[in-house]
Amino acid sequence: MGNKKYSLFFGCFLAILLLAGCTNDENTVFSLNNEYGKLVDQQETIVDHENKLTALDEWEQVMNELSLLKESTYYLQNRLDLQEAVINETTNYKTAILNSFDINEESFVINITYTNKLIDEDAPNGYRLIESTEGTKEISIKKDVPIWMLENPGESVQVTWEEFAPMSGFLKLYEKDGEVVFISEIYLP
Repeated sequence: MGNKKYSLFFGCFLAILLLAGCTNDENTVFSLNNEYGKLVDQQETIVDHENKLTALDEWEQVMNELSLLKESTYYLQNRLDLQEAVINETTNYKTAILNSFDINEESFVINITYTNKLIDEDAPNGYRLIESTEGTKEISIKKDVPIWMLENPGESVQVTWEEFAPMSGFLKLYEKDGEVVFISEIYLP
């Protein structure tokens, strides 16, 4: 009960002080309102800065992730360059147009026309293919030779000889010691 009397007395005292201050000096009320407005503006500025700091933290996280992706890309490109160098040192490849094929029990016989690129600025893609001096040949390839076909222009998938059968188009034939050891379809825009 004593607390209630004390609280009531204190509340009345504050009300009298506020009322006395309001009636004695109108400038005090204006000044208090002005200070309150400044406090509201400062609070809005603080919230705005907090939002900007949050956005900056998110941006820094994205930049860190981007940096890691760049490092991964450089690493993968380095590995690809290394593998390509090994392939180029250990095998040769030729490009060819697949004309026809025949699957028998032990091998795959393909009829191909070897091609070379000839730079031609008038061609839609800046070059055209011409028949090479090797011309058209039939080649017998062992059935265990891996074949990679394009699922779309940017993605190759390994296929079986049976999946290869309906294929027609352009090929890279990788050879080692005169024997085809790998076949991949190539995309020509």
